[in-house]
Amino acid sequence: MPEDNSAQSNAAVGPEGHGDIAPVSRGEAEENSGKCKCSQSPYFSKRTKDLISLFTLIAVSVYTGITILILCNSTSQLAVSRDNEKRSLRAYAFPTPGGVENFSADKALSTTVIAKTMGATPAYKIRGGISVQPGEYPLQHSPSLNVIVPKAAPPNVIVQQQEAFQNSAFLSPGNTFILRGGYWALGQPTFDKINDGKTYRLYVWGRVDYEDVFKDPHWFTYCYAYKGADVHERQEVETCFVHNDDDHH
Repeated sequence: MPEDNSAQSNAAVGPEGHGDIAPVSRGEAEENSGKCKCSQSPYFSKRTKDLISLFTLIAVSVYTGITILILCNSTSQLAVSRDNEKRSLRAYAFPTPGGVENFSADKALSTTVIAKTMGATPAYKIRGGISVQPGEYPLQHSPSLNVIVPKAAPPNVIVQQQEAFQNSAFLSPGNTFILRGGYWALGQPTFDKINDGKTYRLYVWGRVDYEDVFKDPHWFTYCYAYKGADVHERQEVETCFVHNDDDHH
């Protein structure tokens, strides 16, 4: 009796009745089914995109922060480098006492302060002032010394109250800018006290302003206290405890 091959023929026919479909095992079918479900899951796709976006945002933020830090550090280093360059090239002016001439009881005296510079470039627009006044020693307070001379000065006082001396030329290292001040005859009592040097001094003070090659303004103040021995024996004059300063830059 011939065998019925209809069952075997039907098993090899697909849903639409087409043949030549390879048989698939149960394990492969389950695996393929799982892959399809995962790849087609809306939840899985959205979560993956969110994670990618988050990591991208973090990476961009870190990169931006590092870039800003590098730029800030570079800017700071550039500013420091430029400041150091200016400091190495600019002029530095400073005072030197020039002494007192005609120091006596009955003659008008004169005094000078010499401004000098050091540095690689000249100083420009030098201008300054000088004041001369006898006074008590030591100073009892910290005056500015700009108002030590009274408005109604005695007849024997030459008030050199911060008179400005303009110098339009530059001042290079090796050259000098001289400020000259004076005072009428001291009179015997004042002369004796200054000459003794215990309770009185002849004060010489003032200020000098100038510009460097970069057109930055600078200044310094000075104050010297002379006693008799400083004048007669050419000893090193004493600097006051105030009014000796500069702009520090």
